[in-house]
Amino acid sequence: MPLSAAILTWAFGLVTGMRHALEPDHVAALSTLVAEGHGSRRTAWLGAWWGLGHTAALLVVGVALGALRTSLPASVEHALETGVAVMLMLLGARAIWLGVQEMRRGSDAWHRHGAAAHHHPAAGRHLHVGRWSLSPRAFLVGVVHGLAGSGALAVLAMSEFPGLPARLLFVALFGLGSVAAMAALSGLAGWHLSRLSERPGASAWLQLSAGLLSLVVGGLWF
Repeated sequence: MPLSAAILTWAFGLVTGMRHALEPDHVAALSTLVAEGHGSRRTAWLGAWWGLGHTAALLVVGVALGALRTSLPASVEHALETGVAVMLMLLGARAIWLGVQEMRRGSDAWHRHGAAAHHHPAAGRHLHVGRWSLSPRAFLVGVVHGLAGSGALAVLAMSEFPGLPARLLFVALFGLGSVAAMAALSGLAGWHLSRLSERPGASAWLQLSAGLLSLVVGGLWF
């Protein structure tokens, strides 16, 4: 392949990776994590961690398939796509549960003592992310997405480039594009969400909305 054609193809990989990051299942999954974060910097890092996990899976599988000059069986690809659907539904269910819990914590409470009543205002927003912090979870979600899309990308790379190093560079540039796009999208979303979360009850509704979106996309993914 001439150098100019190779450069154009690698640029295509970078741009395609950016577009690929914005597919519905990716956005739905990240929305459930971004809804737990706060601030554009924190959520941008979540998007970057997702992209790194996505790229790591693509590179590992891409190296294996490229070295063997083979492709994933259709049954394996179907199983990986099903895994994405299950993950989306689990993320959605968890986000809805967190939203409900936050609504219960955040509702104002009135207490009566005899003839007197007094008011306890809602507590400020606080996060319980459990045993897993957000960044490792974003990385793991990216890995699952990367595994599901690795077969098609490996076939594309093998059809465009004859040598393994050139294929790996294509996959790496594809991954770089996905990291950049998801970090930018997550950072922008985090900036808007941090402003919305200042309103009473808004953060709980954001969790619920993200959860419902993830559930719907996961259900359609089967």
